[in-house]
Amino acid sequence: MSSFLKLLRLRLWILRNVLLRYKGSWFKVLVIFFFSLSFLLGMFFLFREGFQFLKTIPLISELVINRLFYFLFLFTFFLMLFSAILTSYSTFFSRGETDLLISLPLSFRVIFVYKFIEITFYTSWSFIFLGIPFFSAYAVINHLPASFYAVMAVLVIPFVLLSSGLGALFTLLLSRMMALRGWRIYIAGIFIASIPIFYFLYKIFSLPPLPSDLFSVVKQVFSHFQLSQHAYLPSYWVAKGLFLFLKGEIGKMNRYILLLYSSSFLLFGLLLLLSGFLYFPAFSNVRGSLREKRISGNFSPLSLLISLFSFLPRKYRALVQKDIKNFFRDPRQWSQFLIFFGILGVYIINLRSYRYFTVTPSFKMMISLVNIAAMGFILSTLTTRFMFPQMSLEGKRIWIIKLSSLTLREVLWEKFYITFSFCFFVVALLSNLTNILLQVSPLLYLVGNIMVLCMSLSLTSLSVGLGAVFPDFSSDNPAKIVSGFGGTVNFILGIIYVLLVVSLISIPFSLRYILIKINDRVFIVLVRLALIWISGITFLSVFFPLRYACKKLERLEI
Repeated sequence: MSSFLKLLRLRLWILRNVLLRYKGSWFKVLVIFFFSLSFLLGMFFLFREGFQFLKTIPLISELVINRLFYFLFLFTFFLMLFSAILTSYSTFFSRGETDLLISLPLSFRVIFVYKFIEITFYTSWSFIFLGIPFFSAYAVINHLPASFYAVMAVLVIPFVLLSSGLGALFTLLLSRMMALRGWRIYIAGIFIASIPIFYFLYKIFSLPPLPSDLFSVVKQVFSHFQLSQHAYLPSYWVAKGLFLFLKGEIGKMNRYILLLYSSSFLLFGLLLLLSGFLYFPAFSNVRGSLREKRISGNFSPLSLLISLFSFLPRKYRALVQKDIKNFFRDPRQWSQFLIFFGILGVYIINLRSYRYFTVTPSFKMMISLVNIAAMGFILSTLTTRFMFPQMSLEGKRIWIIKLSSLTLREVLWEKFYITFSFCFFVVALLSNLTNILLQVSPLLYLVGNIMVLCMSLSLTSLSVGLGAVFPDFSSDNPAKIVSGFGGTVNFILGIIYVLLVVSLISIPFSLRYILIKINDRVFIVLVRLALIWISGITFLSVFFPLRYACKKLERLEI
């Protein structure tokens, strides 16, 4: 216990030193505070409007909200479980701090618990951060007492521990039983954790045409979410305990609280028991697995992808090859990328099964703009998660690049061009597929492509530029790099940009197709003005981050 407390004290000292670095940088502190508060307030008002809309549904509003909570907790549980599997492998068996801790006279259980706390934080912080405005909006709409927040905290704590504990247990057992390379463990974890997620997506997208009767619609839709109310799921225990509290049935609620805490303590005890004699063998399996790879001239998709850049000069081609291979060698990168765009692709492909959007042009316009906004938000998340850490991931080996014939400015522009080309190709493909399925007008088709081009340029330049302005060469963990000051600012600026440009282009279309207050001539003029404003905002968001990043790299001392 004393060793564990010393490790926690060391972690607190590290956190204290990190905070002291910002003691003289009040501007950074104010920027983080302002953007975080603005984001929380914006999400709060958005959720409040959503709950107000749901409450206007006659007769079944309470039923809809209840099912929404059941499904929300279930989906969150599987997402945190999947995140815990990915995070556990990189945290338990990462190089650097873990090597040092293993070499010290510390119990393996102590090291395991210390790392498990870190995994729990990385797994749950986004859920807690987004849950604050969500549950606050629900409490304000329903005029709930302050005790509601205390009950939610009591319910969420074991819920988070269960999801992260199951992910850690899965990774530990698989790493011990199978002396596999890291990417195989990721594939197994992704496959198992993705089954329920894609099951729900299949249920959602396989719905038949909706009947005209409201109650028949509700019955048909809710029948596909019966699993969210399974009595053996932790998500059901949380939602059920919350609803029992709202009904005033405190005795029954305490049973579910006891069930949550007893299950989490039992799982934690099992992890403590297994970690004592499984953690180090699993660590040895992962580190001692065969790393040799035969070099052959056989065809592979990776070689085909690299050959697409054969027209580049040799020094740039070598840098592109390095970035592509690093991306595909890290399952944390490509697995999450596939999940993001895979879910979006499944949604877009299944648009063909719905025919009601062909009734009115206004409905097609709304769906098209919502799809553009959704792809913008996903692109903002992806660029922050994958593009922002690119310069930092060069790590302590960046001096090798600086001694080569390449300058750091050229490295920055190479990363910008490659990431922009990749993002624009994928997002434009999905956007055009959406517009083809929706059979939109030529004008909306053109506007959609312009929006995709602008968003790809801006979000890529923000991530690559700010990643060079706020580098962290001491860490090789992308999640840790993104969670810093620069990653937070980059994510918030990306969200603001998407909201701003989508709002600008939505104004003329809303006035023309929904409110019907302007004619075609005024509509075309407003569309042109909106595109001019969007082009100007895009130019600023591309020019300043990259320009400042180039200056920062020129002054960088290694």
